[in-house]
Formats: sequence, C-alpha cells, structure tokens
Amino acid sequence: MYAQALEGADPARVKEIVHRELLPALRTERGFSGALSLADPATGRALVLVFWETEEEAARPLPSYYVALLAALGVRDPDTYAPRIWEVGARA
Repeated sequence: MYAQALEGADPARVKEIVHRELLPALRTERGFSGALSLADPATGRALVLVFWETEEEAARPLPSYYVALLAALGVRDPDTYAPRIWEVGARA
C-alpha cells in the first residue's frame, strides 16, 4: 500500500472539502484504498493522506478536475503539485 500526503490550510475547510468533494471523486479512481484527514489547530494546517493499492496508482497524475479540489484545499501551486509518495510500512 502507498500513500500520498497533501498539505493544506484551514483545517475546517479541508474537512468539509474532503468529505463533500474529494472522497466521492477518489472513490471512482482505480486503486483508491481510503484517506485520512488530520488537523493541527496550533498551526492552522491540515494534512490529508490518500491511500492507494500500488505505487503506480499512487504516482499516476490525477485527472485535471482535481486541480480545483487541490486549490480549494489550500495546496500550494495546485496546477503543478506533485505529492510525495510514501510506502506504508505498517497498518492494523
């Protein structure tokens, strides 16, 4: 399993967008395995972890309509954003 880490601003807005728009869109993508949305109230930042079955699925470019979702999440430079891919070492 592999994960993409997306950093954004405004945790309340990130939570709303993840639940209302991002998760429904991701559920249609091949290899999507789930997501976590984390908020840091001390810094006002949010982290979204998106899980994929294979490294290839995690690394492939998402369709262009995700650019608007990334922008709404507060991701810097959503047009050129390429999330880091992390191999999941343990899960329970």
